[in-house]
Amino acid sequence: MNESPSYYAIIPAGVRYDKQLPQGAKLLYSEITALSSKSGSCWASDQYFMTLYEVGQTTIQRWLRALEDSGYIERHVKYKDGTKEIEKRYIKIRTDPMPKNGNTYSQKRVYPMPKNGQENNTSINKNTRASSTLESDFEKLWKLYPKKIGKKPALAAYKRAMSRKKNPATNRQIQDGIVAYRQLIKSKGTEKRFVKDGSTFFNQEA
Repeated sequence: MNESPSYYAIIPAGVRYDKQLPQGAKLLYSEITALSSKSGSCWASDQYFMTLYEVGQTTIQRWLRALEDSGYIERHVKYKDGTKEIEKRYIKIRTDPMPKNGNTYSQKRVYPMPKNGQENNTSINKNTRASSTLESDFEKLWKLYPKKIGKKPALAAYKRAMSRKKNPATNRQIQDGIVAYRQLIKSKGTEKRFVKDGSTFFNQEA
């Protein structure tokens, strides 16, 4: 099905800063959002994406699978009447990629997005903060992380990331990264021994 994208694409922070996603998958996600802007679904074929990104079908399928496994999209198929032959496939952006099972982590974000869609400009998101404030913010994020090992080096890495002069991190970005990582290990059934230590994760953010 031929589709014309809208004038802009959207890559939310959770996708943009998800270190587990291939870069190509992030670009693919943005294209899906553009193609979904009118009907709420993207009907583009593999061939459309292959031509757009000049890659093979295996690569497109790998990117789609990565997005699906991380909970960012849903893929659906429509079969020809009375057969198992696929007539059309469509992709939907998941508006709430977080699992509904409250046993994994809180549905309520620690640092919610303001109604105007911009990052909080309160003291919690200023580039320069008192050490006590940084430690308080870190504790909230640490509670979300699935493998709490290496807290001291994790805190040091967090402070570096939040205080650097060029492109300082925000609590929102780090939180989205934690949420995305939890989704990934849940979808893959990763054993706890293979989950990154907290210190490793926060050092990557730094």
